[in-house]
Amino acid sequence: MIRAFAVLLVLGGLVAVGVVPRLQRRALVAEATRDIGAPRRVTVSAAKLTDKPTQLSLAGSANAFRSTGVYAKATGFVRKIHVDLGDQVKA
Repeated sequence: MIRAFAVLLVLGGLVAVGVVPRLQRRALVAEATRDIGAPRRVTVSAAKLTDKPTQLSLAGSANAFRSTGVYAKATGFVRKIHVDLGDQVKA
């Protein structure tokens, strides 16, 4: 009789150790899904026109996806440049 009671007590303890954490996790998941489905509260205010300039400075960089070398179409050097960029020339 005492052995049967001890065996039942041990089995009950093992079941409790296995079931209690599952029930706790199920409650946490249910609470998290309830929070996700709830509508979010948003604070809204009216826009105001001001004379102060707004300055926004953001850090960033621009990089090319691909790069290549640029080479001259003809070999040699330019001896003299007779016009400058933006000068008007005749045909």
